[in-house]
Amino acid sequence: MNLPDSWLVRVVAAVLFAAAVACACWALWGDRPRGRKRCRKCWYTLPPEAGASTRCPECGYTALRDSDVLRTRRRWGLLALGLLIAVAAGVPMVGKGRLRRAMLWFMPTWRTVERHEVAGYSVIKLEANDDQRLPPRMIEVRHLGEVVWRMTGFHPQIGGAFASGKTGPGAGVVRAGIGQDVTGDGRPDLIVEDPNPGTGNIAVQYVFTLVRSPEGPSLPPIAVIPYSGLWRDVDNDAVPEFEAADRTFSYWWTTGAGSPYPTVILKWRGDHFAVAPELMRRQAPSREALQTIAVNDRGLISATGADGCAPALARALTLIYEGNSGAALDYLRLVWDNLRTTGAAKQTGATDADSAFAKIMEKLKESPFGAEVVGMQP
Repeated sequence: MNLPDSWLVRVVAAVLFAAAVACACWALWGDRPRGRKRCRKCWYTLPPEAGASTRCPECGYTALRDSDVLRTRRRWGLLALGLLIAVAAGVPMVGKGRLRRAMLWFMPTWRTVERHEVAGYSVIKLEANDDQRLPPRMIEVRHLGEVVWRMTGFHPQIGGAFASGKTGPGAGVVRAGIGQDVTGDGRPDLIVEDPNPGTGNIAVQYVFTLVRSPEGPSLPPIAVIPYSGLWRDVDNDAVPEFEAADRTFSYWWTTGAGSPYPTVILKWRGDHFAVAPELMRRQAPSREALQTIAVNDRGLISATGADGCAPALARALTLIYEGNSGAALDYLRLVWDNLRTTGAAKQTGATDADSAFAKIMEKLKESPFGAEVVGMQP
């Protein structure tokens, strides 16, 4: 039996609660004067003719008004004890969840966990005090005390994920874009990232320029990028680009874990972010280099088993998104026998490498970047 939730505990708690309420009521109203005249300080019984200016022979207190000798005696210690027992007994009766929600009425709804002051703006990350509130986090941008932008979510981040550009200690990804100029116009910017882990690599990047809006107390984003990815200065011009993950091929020929997300580089073009083919294009690998890559990937395809299409599809897409569709076709021809041997080729619905390549190029048309990627091909 789960004792805290048993009927016996509830009955005992109800009895204690009733007794505690009765005790509290008696402490407030149980000792009324009923015609008796008493000292309001020590409650010594005074003669019937006592009134204003009567001096208590016990403690020496002098009554200021006639009503001072006809007061109800309050027992505050007993009242506090009764209320404490009532609250304790009420927990198993109303349930811990209801009590917790009642306590939240007296607490602030949100608490600040991160704060930045940038160019006259306050950028604040808050978390809900109620751990059952959904969504539990919020980002606020304030200017002169006014909220000019607000977003709630599960894992919002102030700043975007930036490649540190370092090697050795300190290398990796850092959180940046808080007052940093990411558009190259000389004005401070702000990035707020709203990732949604476990939902097909989905995230949203909000980009703001921190200047006062002529429309009043608002701060509309200058760009909204609905993709996961990484900010990196690809062309070394001190203005970062966004390496977006294309979700078009997720769960296509693969499981979710094996889904490839080819990279598309987006560059600021004055008023929006657009695909930068000149930064994505790479020199095609030589025939010898491609054969070496295929040899390495054959072992990976065999080891992957039922999800064997994943490494081959990821490699082919990387070559296509670098402007080397011819090399992608040659690669598929080199690894097709391994795909067929492991049975992974059945997932493609293709009879040979050429038909598999045609299906990839047809699927590419569904990508929001498809026209630009196709335009990169020779």
